[in-house]
Amino acid sequence: MDDRKTPKNIELRSEKVRSIVGQVPPALVRYGSLLVLLVLLILLGIAHMLPYRQIVEGEVIVRTMPQPTSHPDTLLLHVELRWSQSVADISPVGCALSLEGPEVSVQGRVVAYAPLRSPEGTHAAQIALPAAAAQRIAPSTLDCRLILGDGSLLQHFVGR
Repeated sequence: MDDRKTPKNIELRSEKVRSIVGQVPPALVRYGSLLVLLVLLILLGIAHMLPYRQIVEGEVIVRTMPQPTSHPDTLLLHVELRWSQSVADISPVGCALSLEGPEVSVQGRVVAYAPLRSPEGTHAAQIALPAAAAQRIAPSTLDCRLILGDGSLLQHFVGR
């Protein structure tokens, strides 16, 4: 065997140098922790400022005329909702709903919602609409957009 190819165990560093190399500088520990905390706070601030909107599209089947409510400027509409995607875990009560048809564009709120789906794939619901716009709605099928999440990204992740 050739002695030139085998590494020799030679001490190249003094005791003083080895003690310095083996230590983490206290300033790095202190300011590194503060830097990580600052970055996390900045990310939380950004998540709080970013808007989060979850929109579900579908159809509204109107079979009856709007019914009056205790508020003279609001009418209640009994409808059936058919969603274009799976919405098994949502509760749209209180959420904004926009209805759009050939001659109608109305903004309302979901007042009641039956989570059980009918054999036709629809959910029974009640929608509160402004009286002036609701009177233009005739029994028909309209497109709808349900706005579920209307808050910040942080609220969506943490919960309300």
